[in-house]
Amino acid sequence: MLQLERSLHETLPIGLEEGQSVYVDIQDRLISFEGSIEEQLGDSAELDGHDFGSGEFNIFVLTDVPAAIFEKVHEAAKKQPRLLQSGMRAAYRDLGGEDFTILWPPNLKKFSIA
Repeated sequence: MLQLERSLHETLPIGLEEGQSVYVDIQDRLISFEGSIEEQLGDSAELDGHDFGSGEFNIFVLTDVPAAIFEKVHEAAKKQPRLLQSGMRAAYRDLGGEDFTILWPPNLKKFSIA
């Protein structure tokens, strides 16, 4: 699972039509990033969706080889440096499991989903 902090998709009121916000634009970019991950993965893993909320954007990936798949996702993220600077985190757990194994960043001690 890939997790991005809310700071990357906060609502900022700047020069858009009434009722619109930057959040929608940034949310679209995050979904676009999700699409680039899907392209990068090809048939090697299954993108299982995403969610927004509680200050996070989460992308879920199903795979039997999480570390190898994370390397592919990390390559896609390098093309968007703001993602790496935004507090991007990655971890995996067995389906139905509770404990996460952290992949990124290497010094992260705890990983959870809000």
